[in-house]
This record gives sequence, structure tokens and C-alpha cells, in this order.
Amino acid sequence: MRRWRPRPWRAVVAALCGAALAGAVQLTAPAAPAAEAATVPSTATVSADALPTVQVNGVVWAQVIAGGRVYATGEFTSARPAGAVAGQNEVARANLLAYDLATGQLVTSFSPALNGPGYALAASSDGSRLYVAGSFTSAGGRAVNRVAAVSTATGAVDASFRPRFDARVRALALNGGVLYAGGIFSSVGGTPRSRLAAVDATSGALLPWAPTTDAEVMAAVVTPGTSQLVVAGRFSRLNGVQRLGSGALDLSSGSTRSWAVADTANAWGPKAAVYSLATDGTTVYATGYNFGGSGNLEGSYAATADGGRLVWASGCRGDTYAGAVGGGVFYSVGHAHDCAMNGGNPETSPRSYQHAKAFGAGWKGARNSYGVYAGLPGPDYLHWLPTLTAGTYTGQSQAAWSVVTDGRYVVLGGEFPSVNGTAQQGLVRFVARSAAPLRQGPQGASSMAVTATPASGAVQLSWRAAWDRDDASLTYEVLRGPASAPVVVATTTAASSWWDRPALAVTVPATASATYRVRVKDPGGNTATGPATTAAPSASGARTAQLAPEGAPAETAAPEGGGSPTTAPTTAPTTAPTGAPATVTDVPPTATGASTTAAGAPTTATLTAVPTSPPAAAPTGTRGVRP
Repeated sequence: MRRWRPRPWRAVVAALCGAALAGAVQLTAPAAPAAEAATVPSTATVSADALPTVQVNGVVWAQVIAGGRVYATGEFTSARPAGAVAGQNEVARANLLAYDLATGQLVTSFSPALNGPGYALAASSDGSRLYVAGSFTSAGGRAVNRVAAVSTATGAVDASFRPRFDARVRALALNGGVLYAGGIFSSVGGTPRSRLAAVDATSGALLPWAPTTDAEVMAAVVTPGTSQLVVAGRFSRLNGVQRLGSGALDLSSGSTRSWAVADTANAWGPKAAVYSLATDGTTVYATGYNFGGSGNLEGSYAATADGGRLVWASGCRGDTYAGAVGGGVFYSVGHAHDCAMNGGNPETSPRSYQHAKAFGAGWKGARNSYGVYAGLPGPDYLHWLPTLTAGTYTGQSQAAWSVVTDGRYVVLGGEFPSVNGTAQQGLVRFVARSAAPLRQGPQGASSMAVTATPASGAVQLSWRAAWDRDDASLTYEVLRGPASAPVVVATTTAASSWWDRPALAVTVPATASATYRVRVKDPGGNTATGPATTAAPSASGARTAQLAPEGAPAETAAPEGGGSPTTAPTTAPTTAPTGAPATVTDVPPTATGASTTAAGAPTTATLTAVPTSPPAAAPTGTRGVRP
């Protein structure tokens, strides 16, 4: 019997994906925002160091942070410590667990078992009570119907809390003594409810609140100070009023409220949805997916909590499954393969995916340079580039499905088997740089070989820049002499990323043949050294070292493939960049689901310039990986 999975569809070949998107996507023309937020400065992200965290043997669909713990639910049967391989040191955990946020260790006293998948979590404000929703009919050995209340202290399921939903629940939001729920259900305790309902948070008794939708509700969030609940999902109508994938409801009456962004950034129907919601109190952040469905949202948007006026929209291509905001940063997970319109990773062939990324939460003044939101306010793409490997549990070759943050920690959940090249399955933590070990150093040094050109009394040296997962700017030291006692003869600094590793060059005085290497260093002191090259000047004499300007723009450095410098990119990349986090094509995954190119692995690929206009016939969706 095939298990229903809440997230993805099965993979299909690229030709089918492209044809479906070309013929079926219905784009709502972007409208100018009613109001634009004031610009804000860029904000630092957490470190890209993957902290040791308990692991699971399946997939995590949802998480919540409460009382110094992370609660995670999904589809899994066991948990094991960080560093343990599958089958080693495992303990039973049926679709729900808790771990310590500071240590990453499993909370052994919390072990209620669900007999089916869990899809949503909510915690009481004091952290004493956890609500879990999904498709289960038993929790902690007690008969329940898709929503349960659990003591965080003991793991005991409250036997008196039994609201009896007749079908799966996908969204939970808690406001005081009221628990709001969304999903595909049609009744609660035998009383009709059309995919939305509210119950007493203590007793589980059904409340009169009864708005309606025409399709599944997948996310819900209460916006403080507005007396409203924002909901998102596959629907196109709320209470009979058009709301394309997202909308706002009055907390007391359930009536429809204004939500302007739904006319600009939207996704709805059986093959598309506004997938997740998060809020910092004044702004609501949403993510979406579209696989040949209706609408235009694959990335994310930010809208004012009051009225839903657009703040910014990300035109990134590649579905976005979850988002979280904290510390002035919006973190998201999915499989972005083209974020160049927002200053991020460009389209490559074969495709390369950035499975986790970060934007500035507020608007800094940037605009989408092309795509469905061309000209509209866009987010500030921040340099946070952890490498997640696609997993195999769902058969969809995806990595993370969930992200939450308390502003200090960012935690991811999903089906990934490794992070930054180290085995770490299903769950991982990242922390603010002030508390992180800062061991994520420069990548790609093995492809940082020096090319030497003799000059009169000097040697001209050039090499390809490295890149770093959480530092855009790196320092390069040119070393001369034996590896045991080298001398630094030149230093320069340049910005780079895995998709943009410019050619750097210096000219150093020389009087004889010598060995040269380049050592790259990040702000945390991590270093890596490239291969050695022996070179000699063409004639005697001395010259002052000439360095490429620090942070030199692309037009001052030779392109990676050689040839003349270019001043403005005009075409999309045709080959995946060396060191891309993951490279897969839009075809059914291999038996292992692994990416075809490992992070940081040297290749002979050449990356052309980042596009300023969309590639011809570029699809708006990617692999057949959909909820």
C-alpha cells in the first residue's frame, strides 16, 4: 500500500516538466506594490558551521522551538546521536521527538509515539504544552484524531483533549486559549467545517469560528496586534472571496480581511500552493511552489502584516518549502536553481541547487532584475551557503523541508543525509557567529593553481578565487619559497561565491626561479593552500608588486574560461560552476538519490557570466518534486 506523502510529487523527466510549465502555468501579472518599506541595512547571518545534532532515519516535516528545546515531527521510526551511522545507537522514536537546542542531544524523557505522519506543531507560550497535527489516529497510545496535546515535561498525551478531525490537519496556530487548524478536513466532531476550524486549547471543544476555503490549507500564522489569522495553501477563495493562495481572516468572526499581496505573488491549485508562513510581528513571510499549476510564486515574499501590502518578492526559481525569520534575516529551504535576479546563484546546466539560503528580512532597495517580478522590490541575498545533500527517503531527491529560528539558532529538518560534506541525517543546527566554532573555511583550494607568466624582472601570477560558505570576502597571500618556510610576497582581498569565482592576478618582483603558491584565509582564520608552481622572470631587475584592486569588479579580471574580460553578462551559464553545492538534472534520480557533483570538487567546468535577463524559454518550475 502506497503511503500518502504531504509534500512531493514523483519525479518526472525534464521534458515533461518543461512542457507542463510552458503550457499550464497561469501567471498573474505583478502589480506595483501599494507601499514600499523603508530601506534597512544588511544583517549578519548565523554561521554555516553545522553543529552536531540528533539524527533520524526518515524525514522531518515540521519543527518548533520552545523552552530551550526543538520539537520535530514527520515520518521516522528511530533517532540516533550525531556521528552515528544508520543502525548504530538507535532508539525508537515514532514520528515525534525533542532535542536540546544548545547541545543537539535527544531528550530521552520525551517519547510519545504517533501512528502516522506529523505535519504541524505549535507550542504554548510557556512551553509546557505541545500541539501536534497530522494524519495519525493514535498518540502516546491514546486514540486521537489528527491533533493531540502533549505535556513537554513528561511526554504524556492529554486524554481529555480530543477534537476529532475527520481528515489530515496540515497547519496549526495558537492564540491565547484558542488553537486554529487548517487542512483538508470537512468536519470536527461531526460538525461541518470546511478546511478551517478553531478549538479550545485546553479542552479541545469546537468553537463557532467557521470560515471556508475551496482547497487545502497548508499554513497559518497569527499576526500580533492585528486580530487576524493569515492562512496559506492551495485555495483560490476564502469565504467565497478570491484569495489566490493566501489571505487573512478575522480571529473572532472568521470574516475575510484585506490581503493585497495575493494579487501580486500567488500560487494555488492541485499543483501549486503558497506553502509556508512566518512572521516577525509586523511582516509576514511566505514561500511557494509551482509545478505547472496556477500562479507565479516559487520563491518567497514579504508583506505587511496589516493589509498584506508587498514589501519584497523573490523571483527565485526552484520551489521554496519553508521559511523562518529572526535576527533581521529570512532563512528559507527548498531547491533554488536560479536566484540571479536577486543577486544569488544563477541557472546552470546541469542545474545546481542551493537548498538553504538567507535574505535580509527588510527591503534594502534592490529590485528583481528579470523574471515574473521584474522591477518589483526584491530581497537582499545574503552570503549564507551551507551545502545540503539531497536525500532518498521520499524518493524525491530533496534536502530540507523545514526551517525555524529563535534569532540565535537556525535549525533545519528534512531528509538530507549530510551537511557540508559530513554525515548528518534529517536534523541540523546552526548558531550565531559569536557562539559558533567558525570552522567552515575556504573551499576549492585544490583548483587554485597558479598560472605564471615571466615578465621583465618580475613574474605575473594569476589564479582562480576560492569561496567560503559564510564569508563572501577572502584574503589571498602569495607565498614564495619552499612549503616549509614560505615568504608572503603579495596580499589581496576579493569577494566570491561558489557560482562566482573570479580570476585574480598579481605581479611580483623576482630575480630568479622560485616556487609560488596561494594561501587563502577567511576572517575566522581558516586557511587553505593551492598547488605549487615554479616560475622565473624573463630578465633581471626589480619591480614593485602590483595587485589587482581589492574587491575588483568582474571586468578587471579575466573570465574563468580565459579570453577577454567582460563588462556585463548577457547569457545564462551553460555549465555548472566548480564547487557547486549540488548538481542534478531534471530526470528521475539515481537509486541513491545522490547529487552528481560533490560540493567543492574540482572540475573542468566553465562558468559564464551571471545573466541580467532570463534565459530563453526558462521554466518556472523544476523537478517533479512537489507537495
